[in-house]
Amino acid sequence: MASASYQKDYLDEGNWRNDVLASELMTTKEFLKKTREELQTFAHELTVVIEIRDSIQMELVDVYR
Repeated sequence: MASASYQKDYLDEGNWRNDVLASELMTTKEFLKKTREELQTFAHELTVVIEIRDSIQMELVDVYR
């Protein structure tokens, strides 16, 4: 009977660890999704800033001509 109890405890611990890992994985996936969204926003903002910089640079070139 001790063997069956040990196996149940072992299985329960395995299930608990599985739940913990599943929860950590879900949290990590959510964090990754948020990070990707932030990166996409940052990349778009950077593109806009570069376009503005290029436009200003062209204006300066025209002024010095």
